[in-house]
Amino acid sequence: MLSNVVSGLKIIEVHAFVSRKNFDLAFITETWRSKRIDDSVVDIPMYSIVRRDKENDNHGGVCLYIKNNDYKHQILHDI
Repeated sequence: MLSNVVSGLKIIEVHAFVSRKNFDLAFITETWRSKRIDDSVVDIPMYSIVRRDKENDNHGGVCLYIKNNDYKHQILHDI
């Protein structure tokens, strides 16, 4: 699933949709989140989260929810 939420979609709605559809991967763009927001605030049970928060602007930010199955992932900081 890919969604551009432009911060209008609240985490409760994202949680409900991702959980109901049982996606393996859910990629969210335009999260408008900042580093001040802890992962526990946007956590979805049974999923790992990988985030790249907005830097300076009011816009931006992405996150990826990965269902906790047998998937192996590694965060690459320098591509």
